[in-house]
Amino acid sequence: MSDIAHHSWYRRILVVLVLGVPFVYSTTFRDYTLSPKLMLLQLGILAGLAIVSFNRVRSARPGPAVLALLLFIAWATASTAWALDSVAALLSVSLLLTGLCLVLLVVTTHTPDDLRSTARAVALSGTGVALLGILQYVGHSPFDFPSAGLPSSTLGFRNIAAMVAVQSLPFACYLVIDTPRQTGRIAGLGVGILVGFLILTRTRGAWVGGLGGFVVVVLLILLFRRDLLPSLKSRLRYLAVAFIVAVACASLPSGLIKRGPQSIDEKKDTLTRALASFDAGGDRGRLTVWANTLKMIEQQPLAGVGAGNWDVHYPLYDGGDTVTFRNAPERPHNLFLLILSELGVVGLLLWLTTLALIYRSAWSALRKRRHSTPWLSLAAIWSLTAILGHACFSFPMERVTPLFFLWVSVSTILVLGAGPSMVEKRAWTLGPLAVVVGLVAMTVQIARFEKGVKDATESERRGKWEEVAEHTNSALQKGRFHPEVLHLHGYALNATGQFDRASSFYSDAIVRRPYDIQLLNGYAIALQNTGQFVEAESRFLSAIQIVDDVPDLYYNLGGLFVAAKRYIEATAAYEKVRNLEADSADLLFRLGNTYALAARDSSAIRVLEQARSLDPGRSDVYFVLGELYFRNRSPDAATRNFRAFLERAPGSLYARAAADRLESLTHTQP
Repeated sequence: MSDIAHHSWYRRILVVLVLGVPFVYSTTFRDYTLSPKLMLLQLGILAGLAIVSFNRVRSARPGPAVLALLLFIAWATASTAWALDSVAALLSVSLLLTGLCLVLLVVTTHTPDDLRSTARAVALSGTGVALLGILQYVGHSPFDFPSAGLPSSTLGFRNIAAMVAVQSLPFACYLVIDTPRQTGRIAGLGVGILVGFLILTRTRGAWVGGLGGFVVVVLLILLFRRDLLPSLKSRLRYLAVAFIVAVACASLPSGLIKRGPQSIDEKKDTLTRALASFDAGGDRGRLTVWANTLKMIEQQPLAGVGAGNWDVHYPLYDGGDTVTFRNAPERPHNLFLLILSELGVVGLLLWLTTLALIYRSAWSALRKRRHSTPWLSLAAIWSLTAILGHACFSFPMERVTPLFFLWVSVSTILVLGAGPSMVEKRAWTLGPLAVVVGLVAMTVQIARFEKGVKDATESERRGKWEEVAEHTNSALQKGRFHPEVLHLHGYALNATGQFDRASSFYSDAIVRRPYDIQLLNGYAIALQNTGQFVEAESRFLSAIQIVDDVPDLYYNLGGLFVAAKRYIEATAAYEKVRNLEADSADLLFRLGNTYALAARDSSAIRVLEQARSLDPGRSDVYFVLGELYFRNRSPDAATRNFRAFLERAPGSLYARAAADRLESLTHTQP
């Protein structure tokens, strides 16, 4: 087969991946976008590397930027050795390794002419994402795409869809300027659709990143390539059409239907409110998280906490600013802070060196006019700069499609910045091939894990805790790829009374995630129910030391003190809950009952009377009040409360005791 035929296959593989990865998803999995998209991408890379291993092609050799990228990923891989949660580290590294193998494949097989078809595919794919997102926005989507934040098209969240749109926009602009007129006209429509969708997502980070990339490209043209201005002027009318389409799309009425707590961002439901959200308070807590992340960095500045382990350590430095009992940030929403905290100064320097070499390659190619496709080079620079700008406020390195498009832009820059050469040896493919085979095997495990967690969450909604325990146990056998499975499994074991198993499970999980509030709380409950009160108290206090304003922790600690017959300390724990949240009948009953057990009857009566006023139908309040009034020689009040108890709970275990008290009161009354 000729070299030309080989190149045809490489182009087809990359184009198919670009057109397919953004749209693949499956609701079979908890994370319905991760494993399907990652699997398709890795299988495509595997096919490309397999073809390379049997042929020689004329292409660019990997340069210093690829070497720097290799060193960065090698450092990230090494960090799994000191990461507390090694599985989370491996998951993060697997995404990076997938990108490295893609870059190697493209750089060593594609020529500048090959990348024109890739650019068209990126523009078309991004426009497709935007069109589906716009249909979703107006309420006429042909498919019911799952989403955690609308409009998100097939990407699962509006920020992710905005990342893909802002990465695709530069390539659509390239088609407007540097292709035949008919293609340029059609591309102009695509530009308008992409810009309109970006506005509808209300994703400010994408706006800032896209605008920043545009400014960089304008400066490069003015400084080094003024000769490109005539070709730009000749196509301005197509961009005018794009402007009209963008305004029309951005003006469409919303038909979004709220499906969950985060599916619609009411604070940015209009463009005006989205722009206003740049003001104070519009950071959505990012500034606080960034400040706390800097504390983490101060503790481990050189090597960091290990890839994928930011969320493992972050609660220790949060101080209750953003961590709650049920939720904790999973990322700092800043790529550079993430790298610095997880991989330390060494990792950040390697990453910045990689970026510097990539931009140097682009700059050199533009200045020396090394190739005949300068507009394609500028599009790739714009796309890369846009996503890096967005990365200052978001998390593109965690999601498959934005990360894939980032590597496509990087590969485009490197191919255009290097001259063609013959790759004489094909032995280099053996390493990447082995790596990708391993990555595919890992992704299969991730998919099976995600399926188990999805089944567990469905059982949780039905209250089938035995099934939850089974499904989460099955998922854990595939890996601990997300902490949700740990929370669910431990809770299910406690809920089904398997406290010994729960204690054993938590003791292992807590080693890898020692600052996880839910794990510490669940472990304490398991220890309490196996009679290990001292150890249980220690776990509760460890959680409170991390976050001291979580009512649930003090609530459960109060229950522990009651079980241990330490009633004074129990009342202090319940009073702490009252300081942290509004009174409820249940809380007041527990506090009042504990006061009664501590022989503080006046306080108990006062609190229980408040509980009765909040929930007059609650029977147990009347029984305890009856007992308190009985022993404090208030027969009328005792009689009223015992009778009220029997009216509400005639079949209760305490009904006989209440009846006996009433009989006793009847005999003692004059």
